[in-house]
Amino acid sequence: MHHFLKAGNKNGASNFGILIVALILALAAWLLLPRYFFQLEKNQSLSMQAMLVNIAIAEESYFAKHQAYTDNWQELIGLVAQPATLEITGKPLPPASSDYFFGFGRKGTHHSNGFIVTLRLMPDGASGIITAARSGSVRHRYDLIRPFPQGQTDCLAESETSSEFCDQFLQTVEIFEVKNLVPVNKEPIPEE
Repeated sequence: MHHFLKAGNKNGASNFGILIVALILALAAWLLLPRYFFQLEKNQSLSMQAMLVNIAIAEESYFAKHQAYTDNWQELIGLVAQPATLEITGKPLPPASSDYFFGFGRKGTHHSNGFIVTLRLMPDGASGIITAARSGSVRHRYDLIRPFPQGQTDCLAESETSSEFCDQFLQTVEIFEVKNLVPVNKEPIPEE
Protein backbone atom coordinates (compact mmCIF):
# COMPACT_ATOMS: atom_id res chain seq x y z
CA MET A 1 0.00 0.00 0.00
CA HIS A 2 2.77 2.40 0.92
CA HIS A 3 4.45 1.66 -2.44
CA PHE A 4 1.17 2.45 -4.24
CA LEU A 5 0.87 5.88 -2.55
CA LYS A 6 4.47 6.67 -3.36
CA ALA A 7 3.88 5.91 -7.06
CA GLY A 8 0.71 8.01 -7.01
CA ASN A 9 2.63 11.00 -5.64
CA LYS A 10 5.24 10.68 -8.38
CA ASN A 11 2.53 10.75 -11.07
CA GLY A 12 0.83 13.63 -9.34
CA ALA A 13 4.06 15.59 -9.17
CA SER A 14 4.90 14.95 -12.81
CA ASN A 15 1.37 15.88 -13.90
CA PHE A 16 1.68 19.10 -11.93
CA GLY A 17 5.05 19.78 -13.60
CA ILE A 18 3.55 19.19 -17.03
CA LEU A 19 0.70 21.56 -16.16
CA ILE A 20 3.17 24.27 -15.10
CA VAL A 21 5.21 23.86 -18.31
CA ALA A 22 1.99 24.01 -20.38
CA LEU A 23 0.93 27.20 -18.57
CA ILE A 24 4.34 28.78 -19.17
CA LEU A 25 4.18 27.88 -22.88
CA ALA A 26 0.63 29.22 -23.16
CA LEU A 27 1.68 32.48 -21.48
CA ALA A 28 4.69 32.82 -23.80
CA ALA A 29 2.47 32.22 -26.84
CA TRP A 30 -0.08 34.74 -25.53
CA LEU A 31 2.68 37.34 -25.14
CA LEU A 32 4.54 36.62 -28.39
CA LEU A 33 1.70 35.90 -30.83
CA PRO A 34 0.56 39.54 -31.22
CA ARG A 35 4.18 40.54 -31.90
CA TYR A 36 4.45 37.79 -34.52
CA PHE A 37 1.32 38.98 -36.35
CA PHE A 38 2.49 42.59 -36.10
CA GLN A 39 5.82 41.65 -37.71
CA LEU A 40 4.05 39.60 -40.39
CA GLU A 41 1.87 42.60 -41.23
CA LYS A 42 4.92 44.84 -41.32
CA ASN A 43 6.69 42.44 -43.73
CA GLN A 44 3.69 42.47 -46.07
CA SER A 45 3.55 46.26 -45.92
CA LEU A 46 7.25 46.52 -46.71
CA SER A 47 6.71 44.22 -49.69
CA MET A 48 3.86 46.45 -50.81
CA GLN A 49 6.15 49.46 -50.32
CA ALA A 50 8.59 47.83 -52.75
CA MET A 51 5.69 47.33 -55.16
CA LEU A 52 4.71 51.02 -54.85
CA VAL A 53 8.27 52.05 -55.69
CA ASN A 54 8.19 49.67 -58.68
CA ILE A 55 4.87 51.14 -59.86
CA ALA A 56 6.34 54.67 -59.60
CA ILE A 57 9.36 53.53 -61.64
CA ALA A 58 7.01 51.91 -64.18
CA GLU A 59 5.17 55.25 -64.48
CA GLU A 60 8.52 56.91 -65.23
CA SER A 61 9.29 54.29 -67.88
CA TYR A 62 5.86 54.83 -69.42
CA PHE A 63 6.41 58.61 -69.36
CA ALA A 64 9.80 58.25 -71.09
CA LYS A 65 8.11 56.48 -73.99
CA HIS A 66 4.77 58.35 -74.22
CA GLN A 67 5.51 61.77 -72.68
CA ALA A 68 2.56 61.24 -70.31
CA TYR A 69 1.68 59.24 -67.23
CA THR A 70 -1.13 56.70 -67.24
CA ASP A 71 -3.82 55.47 -64.87
CA ASN A 72 -4.59 52.50 -67.15
CA TRP A 73 -3.30 49.30 -65.59
CA GLN A 74 -3.41 47.51 -68.96
CA GLU A 75 -0.70 49.86 -70.21
CA LEU A 76 1.33 49.83 -67.02
CA ILE A 77 1.25 46.37 -65.43
CA GLY A 78 3.78 44.81 -67.83
CA LEU A 79 6.32 47.40 -66.71
CA VAL A 80 5.92 46.71 -62.96
CA ALA A 81 8.69 44.51 -61.57
CA GLN A 82 7.70 42.03 -58.85
CA PRO A 83 9.66 42.42 -55.60
CA ALA A 84 11.74 39.41 -54.63
CA THR A 85 10.95 39.66 -50.92
CA LEU A 86 7.49 38.12 -51.13
CA GLU A 87 5.52 36.53 -53.93
CA ILE A 88 2.82 39.00 -54.86
CA THR A 89 0.11 38.10 -57.31
CA GLY A 90 -1.89 40.72 -59.09
CA LYS A 91 -5.22 40.88 -60.84
CA PRO A 92 -7.40 43.67 -62.17
CA LEU A 93 -10.62 44.38 -60.31
CA PRO A 94 -13.95 44.57 -62.21
CA PRO A 95 -13.92 46.30 -65.62
CA ALA A 96 -14.14 50.09 -65.68
CA SER A 97 -12.26 50.18 -62.36
CA SER A 98 -8.97 51.99 -61.94
CA ASP A 99 -8.08 49.53 -59.17
CA TYR A 100 -5.74 46.58 -59.21
CA PHE A 101 -5.48 43.95 -56.47
CA PHE A 102 -2.10 42.79 -55.23
CA GLY A 103 -2.35 39.81 -52.90
CA PHE A 104 0.07 37.65 -51.00
CA GLY A 105 0.15 33.99 -51.86
CA ARG A 106 0.93 31.51 -54.56
CA LYS A 107 0.31 32.48 -58.14
CA GLY A 108 -3.03 31.35 -59.45
CA THR A 109 -4.59 30.92 -56.02
CA HIS A 110 -7.58 32.92 -54.84
CA HIS A 111 -7.00 34.95 -51.71
CA SER A 112 -8.22 38.20 -50.20
CA ASN A 113 -5.13 39.07 -48.17
CA GLY A 114 -3.51 42.04 -49.88
CA PHE A 115 -3.90 45.60 -51.08
CA ILE A 116 -6.28 47.30 -53.49
CA VAL A 117 -4.08 49.68 -55.46
CA THR A 118 -5.47 52.74 -57.22
CA LEU A 119 -3.67 55.02 -59.68
CA ARG A 120 -4.82 58.64 -59.78
CA LEU A 121 -3.42 61.32 -62.06
CA MET A 122 -3.51 64.96 -61.04
CA PRO A 123 -5.67 67.19 -63.29
CA ASP A 124 -2.61 68.55 -65.11
CA GLY A 125 -1.40 64.98 -65.82
CA ALA A 126 2.14 65.88 -64.69
CA SER A 127 2.02 63.80 -61.51
CA GLY A 128 -0.13 61.32 -59.66
CA ILE A 129 -0.74 59.30 -56.53
CA ILE A 130 -0.62 55.55 -55.96
CA THR A 131 -2.85 54.42 -53.09
CA ALA A 132 -2.65 50.91 -51.62
CA ALA A 133 -5.59 50.22 -49.29
CA ARG A 134 -5.14 47.21 -46.97
CA SER A 135 -7.84 44.62 -47.58
CA GLY A 136 -8.81 41.26 -46.14
CA SER A 137 -9.61 40.30 -42.56
CA VAL A 138 -6.71 42.06 -40.91
CA ARG A 139 -6.37 43.86 -37.60
CA HIS A 140 -4.67 46.95 -38.98
CA ARG A 141 -6.52 49.11 -41.48
CA TYR A 142 -4.43 51.69 -43.31
CA ASP A 143 -3.57 53.12 -46.70
CA LEU A 144 -0.08 53.35 -48.14
CA ILE A 145 0.18 56.41 -50.37
CA ARG A 146 3.02 57.26 -52.73
CA PRO A 147 3.14 60.26 -55.05
CA PHE A 148 4.93 60.11 -58.39
CA PRO A 149 7.15 61.07 -60.15
CA GLN A 150 8.86 61.86 -56.83
CA GLY A 151 7.94 61.49 -53.20
CA GLN A 152 8.04 59.23 -50.21
CA THR A 153 5.48 56.66 -49.13
CA ASP A 154 3.12 57.73 -46.36
CA CYS A 155 0.89 55.56 -44.18
CA LEU A 156 -2.59 56.78 -43.18
CA ALA A 157 -4.17 54.82 -40.32
CA GLU A 158 -7.87 54.24 -39.74
CA SER A 159 -7.61 53.51 -35.98
CA GLU A 160 -5.42 54.01 -32.90
CA THR A 161 -3.76 50.58 -33.20
CA SER A 162 -3.22 51.13 -36.91
CA SER A 163 -1.66 54.51 -36.11
CA GLU A 164 0.98 52.80 -33.97
CA PHE A 165 1.56 50.34 -36.80
CA CYS A 166 1.96 53.18 -39.34
CA ASP A 167 4.48 54.95 -37.09
CA GLN A 168 6.66 51.84 -36.86
CA PHE A 169 6.26 51.10 -40.56
CA LEU A 170 7.35 54.63 -41.54
CA GLN A 171 10.39 54.45 -39.24
CA THR A 172 11.47 51.27 -41.03
CA VAL A 173 10.76 52.72 -44.48
CA GLU A 174 12.77 55.85 -43.68
CA ILE A 175 15.90 53.72 -43.37
CA PHE A 176 15.47 52.20 -46.84
CA GLU A 177 13.57 54.96 -48.66
CA VAL A 178 15.23 56.35 -51.75
CA LYS A 179 14.92 60.08 -51.14
CA ASN A 180 14.91 61.05 -54.81
CA LEU A 181 14.57 58.73 -57.74
CA VAL A 182 17.14 59.30 -60.45
CA PRO A 183 15.54 61.80 -62.83
CA VAL A 184 14.40 60.19 -66.04
CA ASN A 185 15.22 61.81 -69.36
CA LYS A 186 11.91 63.32 -70.44
CA GLU A 187 12.92 63.45 -74.10
CA PRO A 188 10.81 61.20 -76.35
CA ILE A 189 12.33 57.90 -77.36
CA PRO A 190 12.57 57.75 -81.14
CA GLU A 191 10.35 55.14 -82.76
CA GLU A 192 12.20 52.48 -84.75
